[in-house]
Amino acid sequence: MMAAATLRLVPCEQMEEHLFRSIFENASDVIAVLSARSVIRYHNPAMERTLGYGSEDLIGSTLLDFVHAEDVERMREFLARQDGDPFAAYTAEVRLRRSDGTFRSFEVATRNITRAGQVEATILNARDITDRRLLEWQLEQANRVNSLGRLAATVAHEFNNVLMGIQPFAELLERPQITTETLTKCARHIRNSIQRGKRVALDILR
Repeated sequence: MMAAATLRLVPCEQMEEHLFRSIFENASDVIAVLSARSVIRYHNPAMERTLGYGSEDLIGSTLLDFVHAEDVERMREFLARQDGDPFAAYTAEVRLRRSDGTFRSFEVATRNITRAGQVEATILNARDITDRRLLEWQLEQANRVNSLGRLAATVAHEFNNVLMGIQPFAELLERPQITTETLTKCARHIRNSIQRGKRVALDILR
């Protein structure tokens, strides 16, 4: 007879630990555990891949060590609010420095780990949104160009109307033996067209 297969039971706690470790290690977003004063205690592999630093450069450093100089004060206030409220869950946008000296934009979310009402650590989740911000900027530029195009078309149309209003009366002025009445009429229409042109110009300036 064949020996019966042995069924190995894995404790539920071990399964949960394995599951959470798998999520932590395979997440595409940066995940880090920060102690008080924002010191990096743990991080997932995505943090090394995204920023280009080794674990020896990350562990023991503060998050602010990697923040763009222009974002440091804002990020310091952000982290202080997080530390001050055990149940806080905030989001922010910040630029972090890579090992090659370049900066990437991240959308950061934080949540505290508490024990007996005291903050023991902060979980940080950071998603790289640099490419998204670039696409948004390109779309904004394209919209501006389209807006300028529409404005230029409107201006051209308005000024064309002004010129078309002047042209027939300018041609009348070139005729020989023009009467004083016709001359006065032409001058009035040309003056009205010039005033219309001024209004168009003022609208553009506004």
